[in-house]
Amino acid sequence: MQDYPGIGKRFFIPLAALVGLWAVSCAIYEGAAWLLPPGGLRTSLITLFAPLLFLSVWGAGFIGPILGYLLGATFPERALLAFTNPLIWIARVEARVACQFSAVELVYFLFLPWIFGLVCVTCFELGLSELACRLVHRRKAPGSARIGHPVVWLLIVGGLAGMYLGLIRGQ
Repeated sequence: MQDYPGIGKRFFIPLAALVGLWAVSCAIYEGAAWLLPPGGLRTSLITLFAPLLFLSVWGAGFIGPILGYLLGATFPERALLAFTNPLIWIARVEARVACQFSAVELVYFLFLPWIFGLVCVTCFELGLSELACRLVHRRKAPGSARIGHPVVWLLIVGGLAGMYLGLIRGQ
């Protein structure tokens, strides 16, 4: 029987790192944008933390699963790590506009190209990160991991198709 690390180490540590990166970058970026007067400090903080905020949401699908893999997370845990920050961001956007729309319009809001595109980008990134993790695993222990697993290719192809339809054709 293989010895797996506890769920705290393999799942909650990478989850805390991902959500922490998002929370800190979001707080500093929005705080600087709203609270500081125009000038060098405000510009510096926005210039530094805007890319971190973007990466913590749009790059979480690649970063999260790799962190989880390195700490021994299972595939479902890695998938949850990939989607945590994007789903938090989508829920936050929904909460901000909830007072302006009816319930039916909020459901429609979820199908806007940039929200649909974020989910598709995350699927694509999850597929790429899973492919990378399987290649590394296969290199360490030859013959132990199936690299071309159908789920991996479904995530990559489905994510690319969704990005094309949602982000490129949707705009």
